[in-house]
Amino acid sequence: NVALMQIKIHRGINQIGGCVTEIKSNKTRILIDVGSNLPNSTSKVKVNVAKISKKCDAVFITHYHLDHIGEYMQVRKEVPIYIGEQAKEIFTIYQKKMTEPRIAEVTQEHIDRLEAFNTFKPDETLGIGDIKVTPIRIDHSAFDSYMFLIEAEGKRILHTGDFRTHGPSGKDIPKIFKEIGKVDI
Repeated sequence: NVALMQIKIHRGINQIGGCVTEIKSNKTRILIDVGSNLPNSTSKVKVNVAKISKKCDAVFITHYHLDHIGEYMQVRKEVPIYIGEQAKEIFTIYQKKMTEPRIAEVTQEHIDRLEAFNTFKPDETLGIGDIKVTPIRIDHSAFDSYMFLIEAEGKRILHTGDFRTHGPSGKDIPKIFKEIGKVDI
């Protein structure tokens, strides 16, 4: 029985934002990001996050911009969502601010769900079934942003998320890529 990791980009390949990527091995399925389309997006791509998260073992969020996390409420409640520690704190403060009068799009249910998110630390590998996920902190306009090294079945995938090379630690990107080493995709 030869298994190959599979990657499906549900949304985000021919547009900016709205990112939803599925990676599955023979035994495990994860999602990277569950983003909303940007407000002025002309994309017609619809993604049913509730449906695709039904058979998921975990969701990993690269950073807290809405085009990467905006559909977190659609993820099935039994599916754990992982985000960086400081990113969770920042996004929680942001969401609580949105519950103020006249900005009632965010409810207490949103806050409760967000507070249930799991967190990770940079460079500490998490095992989800037979998939290993290593979060690697990168420079982006959202503090505490990550790319993910995903390893399973003898393959290595680098999901870069959003990163920049001109920010305060952007100059470290070549060093980071060198430390990661060879990847298959």
